[in-house]
Amino acid sequence: MLRYDFENSVGYWICMTSHAFRRTLSARLAEEGITLRQWEVLAWLACNGDASQSELAECLGIEPHTLAGVVRRMERDGWLRRTSCSDDRRRNRLEPTERGEEVWRRALQHCHAIREQAVAGFTPAELSLLKKLCAEIRANLAVPDHPCQPCEAEAQATSRKKTNAARRSAQPSSAAALQ
Repeated sequence: MLRYDFENSVGYWICMTSHAFRRTLSARLAEEGITLRQWEVLAWLACNGDASQSELAECLGIEPHTLAGVVRRMERDGWLRRTSCSDDRRRNRLEPTERGEEVWRRALQHCHAIREQAVAGFTPAELSLLKKLCAEIRANLAVPDHPCQPCEAEAQATSRKKTNAARRSAQPSSAAALQ
């Protein structure tokens, strides 16, 4: 008989939570005619801008040939375009088209609804703690100099810039302080 202490497994808790999110999101995205894998491609591009297929495959944790089929269907449907990299013509860069951006906007409506459903009953403090703990787990498991950085790093940098700007604007200037 296979045994494991699942009740104490952080990995199991996170994995099962991820499965619940993915199952729900997949069902909702199907209503828009988009697969979860296609959504992941658009989500990665939304966070990181255009990317090469090989970079994207590595960051999504899928085989390049699997991604090639996903990209081919997205290109066929007019959601993505492939362009040759200026520094290496053997590599393709992916960028969303206007139609891909339209599909992304519709998918985001479902994502926001699922997010609200998932965190129903959580206080802002609980959500803040959950975010902090998940970030700490990822930091503990991070691979140094790995090319795939989550888009939260950019969001945190933007948030810090806004916070610092707000602090600067709230502080009286030295001339005003003297008056």
